[in-house]
Amino acid sequence: MTCQVSGTVDRIDRAAQFTALSMRAVLEVPAGANEDQASRLLERAKQNCLITRSLKASCRLDALVRVVQPAV
Repeated sequence: MTCQVSGTVDRIDRAAQFTALSMRAVLEVPAGANEDQASRLLERAKQNCLITRSLKASCRLDALVRVVQPAV
């Protein structure tokens, strides 16, 4: 799995704060795996993440599930 995050910082009440976060996660699953379930698990991980839950900023997740064929 790879994950990239970019954020926007603004001054609010004279203090710098993150106001938005954009996360892109790529999860590689083996052939035959349930791609819908993998996507739902990524969303659940975002919802239950201690870090994203503690931030005031909005957090957007762009999740991609990629099926990987076994090497021959």
